[in-house]
Amino acid sequence: MFVVLTIALAGALSADAWAAPGDHVRVGDLSVAPRIEAGFTYRSNVYRQEVDPNGGGMLSLAPGVDLTLNSDHHDFKLGGTWELRKWIAVEQDADDALSASSLDRVDNFSVDLGAGLFKDRPVGFEIDNHLSLRSTTTDLDYADAPFTVQFREEFEGGLRMTPSSALEIKARGLASYDDYRVPVFNGEGFESYNARTAYGPKLSSRYLFLPRTAWTLGADVVWFDWRDNAPSLGDTGGTTTSAAAVLEKPDSTQIKFRTGIAGQVTEKVSVDLNAGYGVSSFKDAAAPPVGGLDGLLLGAQIRYALTEKNTVSLGYRRDFQDSWVANFIRYDYLYAQYAGRVGDFRPSVSYGVRFEEYQSSAAPRNDIVNRLGVGGDYVLTDWASLGAGLAWTQRASSVTERSYDDVEVNLKARFVY
Repeated sequence: MFVVLTIALAGALSADAWAAPGDHVRVGDLSVAPRIEAGFTYRSNVYRQEVDPNGGGMLSLAPGVDLTLNSDHHDFKLGGTWELRKWIAVEQDADDALSASSLDRVDNFSVDLGAGLFKDRPVGFEIDNHLSLRSTTTDLDYADAPFTVQFREEFEGGLRMTPSSALEIKARGLASYDDYRVPVFNGEGFESYNARTAYGPKLSSRYLFLPRTAWTLGADVVWFDWRDNAPSLGDTGGTTTSAAAVLEKPDSTQIKFRTGIAGQVTEKVSVDLNAGYGVSSFKDAAAPPVGGLDGLLLGAQIRYALTEKNTVSLGYRRDFQDSWVANFIRYDYLYAQYAGRVGDFRPSVSYGVRFEEYQSSAAPRNDIVNRLGVGGDYVLTDWASLGAGLAWTQRASSVTERSYDDVEVNLKARFVY
């Protein structure tokens, strides 16, 4: 795949190519879209502290590029972003050991690679690969990858079969690797806390039983193997990480099954409804498994089109996931969001609340996470936009020191050639 893209790029240098701002660089079926985003972020609680929060501001510059090569038979894509970050001010007492220097020691990056081969045939092949380095501050983030520094490599690939125009079946395999690292207290660099590999088969299908509505079915089995089942950071006071205790990480197996319907039921209403069941088992008998009603999986989203360019969505999800801070996290997530466009302005509003249950014999806990976001982009031209956003995050935990409030203000400018 890299060879194909390289040949295509070489051809772009010698063939007649055309480009205009916002239209990307094009030659034949190849499109190259360079982009850059500059921004400023202020957070009221950089370290997610329960009391006496430290605020701080950060400048960021994120260049990137997206390459796509599409034909009647095959699709290829390759894209990446490199985010350079610099914290310019953090409020703290003179004797406070926390320092902003650990926050901009590592820049973020992500690289995505994908291909769809023989898409015009009854049997084709698809692959997707995601490589990233993601750094956060010293407590849990709102997303599914919560740690100070996480290196992640994730690959999915397999067969796509279309026996008829109404039926699509995908048989894929998953393989991923995560390395979690924490900053050294009053020192330089990071030290590895633990690493995890995950792998297993995935099967999914979509049957279009109405012109715009499909029946969906999915099942997967994932094995999680941790490098250290009882990781130790030595002197737990020697790091800035919030994981002060040694957490046992037993290897586990998760099996999940879902079925439902998805599609457009009227001109304005679209739905995605699914239900299923999941179980987990652990090599360590002391680890509590998922089973019974606790293994119930639910998902529901209703999307309503106010106008052609303005939509509102309501959703709910119940699931569980493997985690570095517990044997697993079970959660219920409710959300509502609006996204639209009014002239050259693209406003958005979102709210979500997540009820989390951390299952672990060493450090069980229950959290409620609220997040409210308001923002918008103003489209200056086809290739430039300005944006601003305001977000509030609150974590209320049964473990008091995990609770915090954080307000975030974002300003950004984006340019795409």
